[in-house]
Amino acid sequence: TTLKHKGASWVKIVLIDRSFSPGFTLLEMLVVLVLLGLLTSLVGPRLSGSLKHAERVYELDLLSQNLAFVGRVARYRGQRLLIERLPDPQWKDQPPVEVPPGWSAAFSPALEVGVNGVCSESRVFVRHDGEEALSADLVVQPMTCEVRQDARS
Repeated sequence: TTLKHKGASWVKIVLIDRSFSPGFTLLEMLVVLVLLGLLTSLVGPRLSGSLKHAERVYELDLLSQNLAFVGRVARYRGQRLLIERLPDPQWKDQPPVEVPPGWSAAFSPALEVGVNGVCSESRVFVRHDGEEALSADLVVQPMTCEVRQDARS
């Protein structure tokens, strides 16, 4: 810093040393990248597992919603439905309920749905046979075909 006299006032002149630039060195950048890679390798598998679990929960919810429409399916088709398990070979062309891949459902007693869309009461044991096993006990309510979580489970 130097001061120079210019006319009636003094002017302060600041000299900047350009040999030192305020940035990061290549070594510092490499260290940061290595640390980010380590953190990603630790957190990545956990995040992937929670995403798979969330997908399975979504599929279970979707299956429950599809089961609730079985009364409407019977009315639309104009036929009585008797469902013991899903997926079931007897429904290969047009299943009454769309089942996500890897899922299965067993009804106890068999779910009876009249032509008018009225359901009998039935317990449903639903499970997924993938890497992460997930299961649930559901109850199909009589008359309305509403699906609820079984209070006993």
